[in-house]
Amino acid sequence: MKITTDQGLALNIEIKKAKPQKPHNKPGLETADKIMKQVQEEWDSKGINQYTIEFQYLNGGILSSYYTDTLLDHAPNTGLILDGNRWEYQSINEYKLKAVLKYITSKIK
Repeated sequence: MKITTDQGLALNIEIKKAKPQKPHNKPGLETADKIMKQVQEEWDSKGINQYTIEFQYLNGGILSSYYTDTLLDHAPNTGLILDGNRWEYQSINEYKLKAVLKYITSKIK
């Protein structure tokens, strides 16, 4: 799918199978790794956060990505900020987001 941000930036949109969370395997982060593993196991058992959606520049770089479940739970009748950078702000309005949500449901539901 292709979309143009409200600021005029053309983007590709891709839905991909989410990669499992990887442990840090660093001293001092054992608790974080344990929690991350528990969260991943919970997501897998409930079947949530299994896919991501990437908003990509036309050259293939990633502007932003989200779990598809996060977007499907997004507040209705609102747009989405893709990059909140002060100088490079990018967003899509509620109508473009509705098209993205329709695309998600056509691909994974």
